[in-house]
Amino acid sequence: MSLLSFLAGKKKTDEISVRENERINFFLKHIESYKERVNLSKSFNYAKATLIAKNPALIREVLEKIRITLSKDFHFVEDSDKNATEILLDIANLHTDQIMGDLMHAIVDEKNKEDNLRKMFVEMERIISAELRLITVILNTDSTKTNEIEKLLLELYKLIYEREVEVNAVFRTEMYGSESKKKHERVMKAVGQLIIGQKVEELAESEAEIFARKVTSKLVDPQGNTRYHKLAMSIFKTLCKLAGYPDSNIDVLDVTTRIGKYMEKDVIMRDIITKIRPDLKSFEIDGIIFAFREVYGNGHFEEVVSDIARGKDISCY
Repeated sequence: MSLLSFLAGKKKTDEISVRENERINFFLKHIESYKERVNLSKSFNYAKATLIAKNPALIREVLEKIRITLSKDFHFVEDSDKNATEILLDIANLHTDQIMGDLMHAIVDEKNKEDNLRKMFVEMERIISAELRLITVILNTDSTKTNEIEKLLLELYKLIYEREVEVNAVFRTEMYGSESKKKHERVMKAVGQLIIGQKVEELAESEAEIFARKVTSKLVDPQGNTRYHKLAMSIFKTLCKLAGYPDSNIDVLDVTTRIGKYMEKDVIMRDIITKIRPDLKSFEIDGIIFAFREVYGNGHFEEVVSDIARGKDISCY
């Protein structure tokens, strides 16, 4: 039985074909192999699908390489008599981007982590099954039906390039900013527990983490009307001053580097926030620090940084 079927909650641990001490590396190898599938799928992207559809030898070569990256020990798909229409219906029934985004955030935010990880693995199983079945159908399609082959190749491309990225993102370290590395470590610790059949330890959120989750969206309010958005801008402008802005002799890259270093220091951040909002409780200050680091890491202040680079006055923000 495949490792993915077990992670999706379908089988018992002792039925897995991969040995226990090899499972986590096996899982990581699969996540890493996604990059290879993406590169191979570019051979039949929107710009190239029409041309490659007329070259059955090249299609077979590329699709066989993709199939090799999907180890049977990680996920085995039994022979199926599903035709192209049925497979496309399966693809249409995959979760929406919104659902997948919400699921990823729930996992990262420690909400019912085990249940939500299982849901993510179920979706991963559905996507990989669709990829493998679609590859089989394409290779078995009459090579003269180039329009049909092109359509199916584009469906496979979207599965790999758009769908698979959604189920892999929460497990890939490069998808986390420096301020979120601990979250990635906790996600992978939970995966490690699932892989060897242990119950996932649900992490109890601190008051500060709960508060951070509540205010994060308010810090980036596009209208700039909330007091938390104003607080975020005041924190950022204070960090800019500490970093040397608006000294024209200091390069903007040096400014952002210094901001990053100051922002990592809890003592400095607490001092800044306390001076701006002395009414905040201790856990609220810690929550603001968590939330500010996250929105900064997500690029919320890039427009302001761009204005600094152009020598503009940022006091209007």
